[in-house]
Amino acid sequence: MQDKYTKPRAVRLGRLDNAVEIFMKESRMKFPDLIKRAIAAYLKDNRPKNQFPIKEVIAELKKQRADLARVGGNLNQIAMYFNTTGIVHEKDLAECHHELKQQFDIMIDAYRKIEDMVMGAQEI
Repeated sequence: MQDKYTKPRAVRLGRLDNAVEIFMKESRMKFPDLIKRAIAAYLKDNRPKNQFPIKEVIAELKKQRADLARVGGNLNQIAMYFNTTGIVHEKDLAECHHELKQQFDIMIDAYRKIEDMVMGAQEI
């Protein structure tokens, strides 16, 4: 692909002028080529590496969904047993409540982690 003509741009180098002149003589490089290479190198090194960690966020959400589904299954079993017999075992209910409480604490930590990932990506 051939480059299209663009209008010339003036560049003032100030204190860098002598160093650039010496570099151009030693490397036998023309000024436009030097500028193009310098800009390309700068853009390559300074692009955001990862704007948004979507894979990590999705993985964390899938893990949370699976953990909640497991606790929800336990709760459904207790509800089915109660609907069938009219009896609820205090131990089963307490155990399920404890699991739910633990899972919600884990979920809050996970959502904070996701929020940190998202906010970190926005600062790039």
